[in-house]
Amino acid sequence: MKKMMRWLGAILVMISGLAAVVPAQAANTDTSNNIGFSVAAQTPKNQIDKQATFFDLKMTAGQTQTLQTRIYNTTNRDIRVAMGIHTAYTNSGGAIEYVTPAKTYNQDTVDDNGISIWWLIGLGALGMLILVLLILWLVLFLKKRRQSQD
Repeated sequence: MKKMMRWLGAILVMISGLAAVVPAQAANTDTSNNIGFSVAAQTPKNQIDKQATFFDLKMTAGQTQTLQTRIYNTTNRDIRVAMGIHTAYTNSGGAIEYVTPAKTYNQDTVDDNGISIWWLIGLGALGMLILVLLILWLVLFLKKRRQSQD
């Protein structure tokens, strides 16, 4: 029985060690702006977070407002820019990714295109709990089986 407990303990330690490994990715050190321009929001007075670099406005239902932005051409040539409302984010490689724009804005359909680290931690913890319970059940089952054979 002690030998079996040692094996189960060793397996549990190995699995725990594997679960602790977190993949990492090096930061993108390329600081060049490959798109040729940048855009800055000209935040109005009803901006909720004055430090934010995006529009986060306090508005009432049905209210309309004209938004202004400033476009900076970072190239030495003329550019043509098409305007539109998009949800964008920076992917793990540092490139800008755009979500296909909706015809109308609806808060319920906005996707942040990412998984919360807390969700991943919770999922990992749940997996570890299930694994521990499974090993505990196995130990008790084998112990009962051994007792019934004696």
